[in-house]
Formats: sequence, structure tokens, C-alpha cells
Amino acid sequence: MLFNAKPGAHGGFSRVMTSNHWGWHRHAALLFVDQPRYVGFSTGTGPYVTTSREAGLDMVVFLRRWRRLFPEHAHRSLIFASESYGGHYVPAWVDATLNANAAPDVAHEDVLPLRAIYLGNALVNRSVQQSHNSWNTFCHAEGIISPSVTSESIDKTDVVAHLGYEPNMYDFRLESQDGCGAYGYDYSRWASTLYSEPFRRALHVCGKAGADSFAGCTGGCHVCIGNPPLLPFDEHDEFEYSAALSRALQAGLRLTFVYGKNDLAVPYVGGHRMVMETLEWGGASAFRAAPLEPLLAEGTIEVGQVQRHGLLTYMQIEDSGHMVFADQPAAGILALQTLLPDMDHLTQRAVPPLLVIGALMLFAALVAVVALGSGERIYRHIQAIADKRFGIARGADESRSAPLADESEQSADDHYVALHK
Repeated sequence: MLFNAKPGAHGGFSRVMTSNHWGWHRHAALLFVDQPRYVGFSTGTGPYVTTSREAGLDMVVFLRRWRRLFPEHAHRSLIFASESYGGHYVPAWVDATLNANAAPDVAHEDVLPLRAIYLGNALVNRSVQQSHNSWNTFCHAEGIISPSVTSESIDKTDVVAHLGYEPNMYDFRLESQDGCGAYGYDYSRWASTLYSEPFRRALHVCGKAGADSFAGCTGGCHVCIGNPPLLPFDEHDEFEYSAALSRALQAGLRLTFVYGKNDLAVPYVGGHRMVMETLEWGGASAFRAAPLEPLLAEGTIEVGQVQRHGLLTYMQIEDSGHMVFADQPAAGILALQTLLPDMDHLTQRAVPPLLVIGALMLFAALVAVVALGSGERIYRHIQAIADKRFGIARGADESRSAPLADESEQSADDHYVALHK
């Protein structure tokens, strides 16, 4: 995790890169994509896109050209991954990919080998997930509202009155942090560090790309996209996101949902209802009949609950907010295992997929880096700049806090996963 940025927001951003024992790069090649166009450090010459469907078309063009540019990785299968509003982005990516692959004149090298989908605390179907019933059930189930409150329209003021503080919308256990560059968590130091000249130079950022997402009080939020007076996004949206995911299941793609149970922004109760009620595929009835069972880490520690059948898996994680992999990183590996059935056999040099991770409209991806066995070199390059920029001195042991290339090579040599953050 770059500079421990997400968990660092709990107690202050340290500006120090840390090793992540649970890092997905140990099991797959990772490609971070700042999207839709112009968020994060992405740049170009075309107009802004204003819908998830347009962003999906862009993703198809990008991945095809990326694979041509790096043919040594074209053999990797693809996994699309995202969280939060990625519940809109990824279904649009999937729909655009399946359509492009099915075109009668598609060239063999342009067929994108999509294999699976990961979605974390994803907003897929507003009418189900944001209904009063889903919200009220969640508030009572998690005890963040007085049992005496029986109104059909519980609102945030009722929650604040019961908790005694303004909760972080991404984790109600924490008090919300507000101010310049803060959105529940305080991202101001993280954003200003990424936009500092040494880091932009190290990451080969083009011109002033990133200014609208990281400079000033933006805190990683693009100042234009999604703001109705400027560039409304998905306005009058009629795309069927649940239908796109149903289509993916029918096409034989694996699909895993993960929800942190302490998230106010996209509560797990609505997420579970969405999975149960809106996904129509051949295994839907069997999935709905499947029990919600304990989810065990290391075979003995219950970290949440899981429901699964065939290609579809749903997980809800205890003691975790919106960013599950910051709060419960072991659960991230459990989720990844559902998408990589041959994960235990990576020592036999199985080809790991390419995990494509996109950037959210609001919170841009941390950095565009492909972890393809060269992670150690990239890590040391950026860490050296960080140490020089902030006067950090390291001993011999500290200088090797990131995994060496030969520790991750074995699992990152052969698969490709596309992630959306």
C-alpha cells in the first residue's frame, strides 16, 4: 500500500512506504488506471466523459492499446476490480468488454481475456441499496440507532444523536474528520505529497496533470467531475448495472462482492439485498438458497460471513469500514482466492492474471504502477525520493521494507488483474 495512505488516514499520514504482507501483488500483476478521463494523474486531449458507459468504452480502448504496447503481458487473463462507485464503473467496463469481444470483425489480438470481477462496498443498484428499508435495517442491526426509533425514515441526525459524535461516513466507529482535503478521513497531507514536484517527477506525471485532483484542498477529489454545476456524472442514467453483472455471470465470469460492516456510505445490508434480489443468472436460485456461513481466516478466526454458489461469492467483513483491505487485509486475500482457484498452485508457475484497478471519480487511484516483477526497483526509486524530500534516515534493515522482486516474481510472472480504486 503506497505510504500506508489509507490506514494512515486514521492517525495521520506518515509519508513512509510500508511493506504489506497481504499485498495482492504477491499473487497477481496489478495495473492501476486513473479513470474516468482526467481524474488522478490521467491526462489527454479529448473531452471529459460524463457517464460510466463512456468510461467503459475508454477502458476497452486503453486495455487493447496497453496490451499492444506490452505484448509480453498479453497472455495474462484479466480481472476487473473496484470499490464504492466502482459498482457503476466495473459493470460498464464489463458490458463494453463483452460487446467488443463479440463484435464480428474483432481481431484475435484485440479480444480481452476477461476472467473475473471483484467489487468492494460497491454501489450497484441505488433503488435497492439506498432504500429506506435497507438503511433502517442496517442502523438497527449495527446498533447505531436507538431501539426506540421506529420511524420509516431514519436519517443521519438520529445516528449522530445516538452515537454522540459525527461519524465518519466510511467507518461509523470513527469520528469524522473535516476541513481542507478531508472527506471523513483527512487526505490533505497524502494529496499534497503526491502532487509535490519530486513525486510527480518520479512518477513521470505529464505537465500539470493531477492539479484538479491533488492540489489545494481537493484531497484526491477531482474538482469538476461529479459536481452538477460543472460536470454532472451519470445524470439521467438509465444503464442497468445489475443486468450487466448478471450478463457477466451468464458468460461464465467469476464475481465476488465484499462489504465492510461498519460502512455508512454503502452499507452491507443494502449490498446483500442487491446481490440476492437483482442478479439473475442460471445459479441465482441455488445462490439464494445457500446459507450465510462464518468466513474464517487461517481456518479458525471468524472475520465475517460468506455466501456462495458457483461463480458468485458475497462476503461481509466484521470490524471493517468502506476500505476493507486497510481494516482487514486478510479478508482481501480470502476474496482474491475466490477469483484465483489455482492460487495455491502458484509455486508451479501458473500464469497469474492481470488485476486492473481503476480510480474512483472522487478518490483517485494512488499511483499508476504495474507490479510485474519490477516492484522492488520502483519501490526503492520512490522511497529514495521520499526520504530525501522529507529528511528520513534509514538503517540497513529499514531500507528493505518492501518485498524484493524475487519474492513476488513467482506469483506476478503470469497473470494480469485490472483494479479500480
